Amino acid sequence: MKKTKLFSLLFTIYALPAYADYQYEITTILESERATTDQRSILTNRKSKSEETNVIVESTYYFSPIGDVAGPIKEASFLSQASSVSILGGYREAEYKGPTISRSYSNEYHLKANVNFDSGIGVSTTIGKTENRDIRGIGLNYYLTDNSSLAVFYTDYLGKSGYSNLHSVEATFKAVFLLDELRAWATQITLLELNRSETFAGNLAYYFSPKTGAYIDVTFIDSNDFLDTRQKTIGMGLTYALSEKIIFDLKIANNDYDNFAQEGFFNSLGEPSSTILDSSGNTIQLETRLRL
Repeated sequence: MKKTKLFSLLFTIYALPAYADYQYEITTILESERATTDQRSILTNRKSKSEETNVIVESTYYFSPIGDVAGPIKEASFLSQASSVSILGGYREAEYKGPTISRSYSNEYHLKANVNFDSGIGVSTTIGKTENRDIRGIGLNYYLTDNSSLAVFYTDYLGKSGYSNLHSVEATFKAVFLLDELRAWATQITLLELNRSETFAGNLAYYFSPKTGAYIDVTFIDSNDFLDTRQKTIGMGLTYALSEKIIFDLKIANNDYDNFAQEGFFNSLGEPSSTILDSSGNTIQLETRLRL
């Protein structure tokens, strides 16, 4: 009996966070994807492989310190409704192995700011740059309750060197549901329209304690731009806070792509020839957060 009470006490002490104020956060994301593509048409039937690596680093400064917040440690900045400014840099490297081997490299930069007022209304903005486009965006968000918010964001992608202009509208609902002192549910749902592409993304997380959680991600993309594309991604992940200052997040996902493209020649019946691209692959992603 004494051992049982002692074990329960130790578990409670371990599960409850020892909060300490922080005002800076550095987030690093390392992502690796490997995929296989089947290309089929009247004149072509071949396989190719691809490998892609993404590295993202974001540094965030909060206008006021974030301290003791009831709920998951990972969600502390959201639950505190903190205003912030951040800078983000991303690097992408891809290698395609088909009849020939090709490599591509790209990078992007963003400067973002988010200001939340006591009324629950917030304003956010971003400026950014990729190799082919300049990015400008502005949005509004509103905390429906202390633990839930709705945000709408509009972004312009201004093309350079012959690249076309694009625009997107994004709506995101996020909420954290506290079950008791230890456990919580969290969810995020995003709807995005980018030119002729529509995206639905959903996340559902369960936190066993403020330090530990598990989640599932789903993403569906329907695009009728250059290619008629259907994409489905399903991922599962674990979150673990080594302390209130160091958080690890590991996710593994499966990606399926179905592409249909018209080619610029005709088959023996005088009909436009087409190519079907079926791709499948796996992604592993490690995210770390360091708070100072």
